[in-house]
Amino acid sequence: MWKVVKDLKNGVWYLDTYENAGSIIKIDLKEVFANPDRYMKPVGLSDIPYPGVPTINDLLKN
Repeated sequence: MWKVVKDLKNGVWYLDTYENAGSIIKIDLKEVFANPDRYMKPVGLSDIPYPGVPTINDLLKN
């Protein structure tokens, strides 16, 4: 679980996660998009761990 507040005018997100409740993370999207090699990488659905949820291949086997 997580909460996010978006400051659309300034391009900033503030993120608070269940695991780190009260420890807010600031994400400056202008900085992220100005330096994509530093902050971004391609990710596929198989790269995201989500225990207990079947993958599309699991569903197609039935």
